[in-house]
Amino acid sequence: MKGRHLLMLLFLPFFLLPARIFAQERFAPFVSSLRIMQQESSVRISWQDDPASVDYYSIYRYTDPINETTFPDSTEVGRVDAGDEEFTDYPPSNTEYYYAILAVLDKEVQKIFIPYRNVSVNPIAVKHGATIIRSGTGEEQVITEVDRSTTISDIRTDLFGDFIILRFSTSRPSRDLLVYRHHAPIQDMDLDQRPRLVAQLKGGSVEYREKAPVNTNWYYGVFDKDLSTAGTFPIIPGQNVTSQAVRITVETKFPETSFSVRPRPLPELHIVHEIESGRPLVSSSALFDKDLIPLSEDSEKVVNQILKTFPRESDNPLTPVVLEKDTETPQSGSERTLTQILNGDFSRNEWSEAALQLRNFLSVRREKNIDSRARFYLGQAYYFMKEYRKAFLEFLNAQENYYTESQPWIDDILVRL
Repeated sequence: MKGRHLLMLLFLPFFLLPARIFAQERFAPFVSSLRIMQQESSVRISWQDDPASVDYYSIYRYTDPINETTFPDSTEVGRVDAGDEEFTDYPPSNTEYYYAILAVLDKEVQKIFIPYRNVSVNPIAVKHGATIIRSGTGEEQVITEVDRSTTISDIRTDLFGDFIILRFSTSRPSRDLLVYRHHAPIQDMDLDQRPRLVAQLKGGSVEYREKAPVNTNWYYGVFDKDLSTAGTFPIIPGQNVTSQAVRITVETKFPETSFSVRPRPLPELHIVHEIESGRPLVSSSALFDKDLIPLSEDSEKVVNQILKTFPRESDNPLTPVVLEKDTETPQSGSERTLTQILNGDFSRNEWSEAALQLRNFLSVRREKNIDSRARFYLGQAYYFMKEYRKAFLEFLNAQENYYTESQPWIDDILVRL
């Protein structure tokens, strides 16, 4: 009998364990089956509600995966009542974000983070950021980048001498514009056949003129700069893209001559022996077999003066450059990673390691601006490694957003290639 009681005491904790686990699950509820759908200016989040009784659910957003460490830095973007199983978020920009849905029980946030169940694993980014305006009555109005963009209309072209003049109207003069040119009607902005960007215009501009290549049909399009940067190009023929081609025609004229075309010349005679004696003639190459004669002092001075006009490596040597944007406090996880690379191997002039880290950084899809900055630094690393062709390609990719900063490097590389 005594042994039976002892045996029951030994197994008692195992009988109590499921009850403890059940109690933890009961008092630490969380949602499951998290689903996130990207839309043009919003993110739609849905989940399966927890059957336990909760006060409400809080939705959090952050630029890094949300866990115990990053949660204090995340932002609460909304609340929904228990029983509701979806929420729509309007991020302020096209930055990549992660989400977490946490239950609130007895006014306390239940900080449980389970991948795929109540926290997202993969980042998501909208095409256009949005702003939410709340009225005094509590009503919300969502303003997207499309709403903020300008509408271009009444586009037309004229010729003035050897200039093409493009004119148009804009509904919002404060918005900057991009002008594209193409040799065919602009119907889409596919990356493989995208029209060429020829100008960036300040807000308020209603005209653009240029000397385009002659004897070619040209079509033009004008787009909102910020909307285009996000990858949206609304195309309306006759409004913001031209329907009719414009062409600068230049006739090629040759000077008239008063003489006739000369007859075919006589064949060249290759004579290697004297005609009368038959002795071999001295070849022209033999004239250069003699010892070289040094230049005179005056001639050497002239040659040295000419050589001084050519750029040398020692003339105004380029030094590593860090863009002003990357001296500021990083605003996202990608910017923090890039800053760590710059403060590490890049700042120590360890170019091979810096190039490796930057290539790994660029192997993941980044925002356009961050991608251009990383390529600007990768170009510098290749430059100081004397891999000028690789550096040249990186600076070409970076110059779309950092033209002024990339140009000195491109000019220097062209001299070296």
